[in-house]
Amino acid sequence: MTPDDRPDGQSTLYDRSFYKDQAQESLTSARMVLPELLRHHPARSVVDVGCGVGSWLRAAMECGATRGLGIDGDYVSREQLLVAQDLFLPADLAAAGLVDTIAARMTPRFDLVTCLEVAEHLPFDRSESLVDDLTRLGDVILFSAAIPYQHGTGHINEQWPEFWALLFRRKGFRCFDILRDRFWSSPDVKWWYAQNMLVFVREDSEAFTRFPADALDRPLARIHPSAWLATILYHWRPYRAAARGLEEDDFLALTTAWATGVNRLPDLKTLTRRSDDQDAEKDAFPFTRLVIADPEARIAAREDALAAERRNAAESAAKARETEDALTAALQRAERDLAEKTLQASHVSAANASLHTQVRRHVEQLAAIPRLQDALARRKREYDTLLAAHARLEHEIAAARDETATLRAACARLAQERDDIRRSTSWRITWPIRALKRLFGG
Repeated sequence: MTPDDRPDGQSTLYDRSFYKDQAQESLTSARMVLPELLRHHPARSVVDVGCGVGSWLRAAMECGATRGLGIDGDYVSREQLLVAQDLFLPADLAAAGLVDTIAARMTPRFDLVTCLEVAEHLPFDRSESLVDDLTRLGDVILFSAAIPYQHGTGHINEQWPEFWALLFRRKGFRCFDILRDRFWSSPDVKWWYAQNMLVFVREDSEAFTRFPADALDRPLARIHPSAWLATILYHWRPYRAAARGLEEDDFLALTTAWATGVNRLPDLKTLTRRSDDQDAEKDAFPFTRLVIADPEARIAAREDALAAERRNAAESAAKARETEDALTAALQRAERDLAEKTLQASHVSAANASLHTQVRRHVEQLAAIPRLQDALARRKREYDTLLAAHARLEHEIAAARDETATLRAACARLAQERDDIRRSTSWRITWPIRALKRLFGG
């Protein structure tokens, strides 16, 4: 198992929770499987490549192994180890040269080599060198690796067992299928072990004779019902169509090569569409096998989204109706206002026409102002002349009044004198003479 390319060497995939989940179930499976294997091949020394927290190594030590070593990435928490820390060796499993790494600590040869559900976590290009490392560590190898479309955390190189068996065959190892039938339906052995675990033994070794010949070189590809159900029920591959035809051809090529005794891998068509960039090429190996989706969840999410959209649409429709009602009322008010404004406008137009008439009249009057000003000036001059004449007449009248007063005064004196004469004695004495004179016309 390998780090997920973090610079500090820690893994973002294989953290404490990953090993916490699988530690106990792996230990339980190991305690069931190893006694059966060791019945055929007692082992005093064991190395577990990709040991995780050491479940299988611990079970081997419990079964009597006196020398053990577990190898995995430095990201494994030492606090979670099920074996003593001095039995753990950190190493980069994605890099070749495990034998040299082990040799720095101890003799790199063991009675039993275990490598269980590890190879699928390593890059495809590591496949041959991994088998080379394992075969250099011992003559008996308990090996299992995830098959295509098995699914799991960090799986980047799922292969059929014939793929691995051909690589082991090339190194002089033959396959004994002695465990799968025994534990196929065991509730204490996890289905991926029951489906995938095989024993590879060097053909020219003493150990080879200990294993039953009737379990030798059988057809290897199997799918456990639990795996099949998991794939059908939970693991929908959105890019599977890109592998149609290729996967079937590759499976036939591998099983044919295995059955016919070939000791090399056939050309695999799935590898003609291979990529390390999932973001750029999701429809290439290994992503056609690895990427899964949950269509039901997507459908449910879409249905939830549609329901939300329907609710939003209903709310929007209600708001639209409210808005329409408000707009209709506003339109009616606007129409009433328009009618009133139209009437007012007609009144204004009439008033405006009258105003225009008055304006024209005033304009005409304004145009007559200079003429009127000239006439006014003439009249003013005439008035001034009349005013001057009036002043002269007033003066003459005043003089005439003075003269009249003088004449009146003279008349008054004359009247007084007359009265005085009439009252005089002489006037009275002469009265009969004046009467006779008037009588006779004198």
